[in-house]
Amino acid sequence: SGHAYWMDGDRAGKAAAYDRLQTGYGSPVKYEMSEWCELPQQLDPDTIDSGLKMAAVMLEDLTLLNAVSWQSWTAVNGDGLMELRDGAPHLFKRYYCMKQFSAFIPAGAVRLRVTDSAKQENSLDYAAFDCGSETVFILLNRDETERTVRLRAPCSAMTVTRTSADENCQTVYQGAPRLTQTLPAKSLTTVRMIKIAD
Repeated sequence: SGHAYWMDGDRAGKAAAYDRLQTGYGSPVKYEMSEWCELPQQLDPDTIDSGLKMAAVMLEDLTLLNAVSWQSWTAVNGDGLMELRDGAPHLFKRYYCMKQFSAFIPAGAVRLRVTDSAKQENSLDYAAFDCGSETVFILLNRDETERTVRLRAPCSAMTVTRTSADENCQTVYQGAPRLTQTLPAKSLTTVRMIKIAD
């Protein structure tokens, strides 16, 4: 396991670390990301910017390091997922962004290769997972404007859940497949696609 500090946004460094894990120990090593917090803490953890920063690091670690697990340093304090206010839990945007992953990607899910046909250098990050009866996409739009994507995965039905400045892991669509999705500015979207039965 390792701690994800001081490498946020260092995609080349994380890819090189993955290569070392695969070749530097005699046989490939699984990586568990066991601790992350924002260092130095510059963003208010109660803002969507803070939640999206954490989500971007999660996506980097899951896709570039092929992490099999991911954990926040602490759950309850000023740079965790929540804090106590007047004796009651107050959930930060980081909590809801982490829930976009943890509520819908079960243990044992297998990450899938995703091809970006637009091949754009942009602030859209993504990952996909085979979760048995579902294919789950995580789509992060850090842009100040909405983005449109088209998913190419056959399904019989889908559920779309989103966290943004105004939404907290909220289901925004459930029903027949809508493979073209509009991702609002500064949002994290989870798309759960029910596979077509054989």
